[in-house]
Amino acid sequence: SGTWVTASTHIITAVIGSGVLSLAWSIAQLGWVVGPASLIAFSLITLFTSLLLAGAYRHPGAQRKYTYLDAVRAHLSQSLVLFKCMMYFYSNQQ
Repeated sequence: SGTWVTASTHIITAVIGSGVLSLAWSIAQLGWVVGPASLIAFSLITLFTSLLLAGAYRHPGAQRKYTYLDAVRAHLSQSLVLFKCMMYFYSNQQ
């Protein structure tokens, strides 16, 4: 079973991965205005989606959702679930 030490280690290695190493180049390519603005925008998007997933997992009075697909199924109809998951899957293939 995992401990807070192993969880912290995994988080640190994920954050200090290739994303942080390429951050300086990305900001240099975008410039001083758009670079930090996009960094802040994507940070807020990540925070928002993390809060949505945490809220779906621990929604009071409902069964816990252990996967992303379970959380999507709880809020959308079955046909929309299939459509949204297909769009997500195909958009990440390129």
